[in-house]
Amino acid sequence: MVDGEVVPLGVKQVTPGQILEQLKAVVALPYLGTDADKIGMTLIEAALFAAAKKAADGDTDALTKLLDRICGKPLQQVANLNANITLKEFLDGIARTEGKDVDGGTDRTDGSPEVVVDPFSD
Repeated sequence: MVDGEVVPLGVKQVTPGQILEQLKAVVALPYLGTDADKIGMTLIEAALFAAAKKAADGDTDALTKLLDRICGKPLQQVANLNANITLKEFLDGIARTEGKDVDGGTDRTDGSPEVVVDPFSD
């Protein structure tokens, strides 16, 4: 301050630790609203109370958020199939499921042979 006025001193780097400390200080402030159920709580306690109340009143999104935060998000089950086959074997399997004859050299549904043109031949 200079002569009662705020004078910017440049950009000050704020560390993640400082941000966390500031956040802790803010959420620890007292709730000053008018909701009688929250009087005497801190801001974070009032916010958590409101979220829990919403969940209790049937708000499934609020319930999911609370449970995910408290218990952690459920792990997604992923099937891991370790198949040791070549790409050709894989593609032949797909062709067979589509009813195509891959062993006889055709992949057309009418049974006619596929015509393969080599773009590099004369």
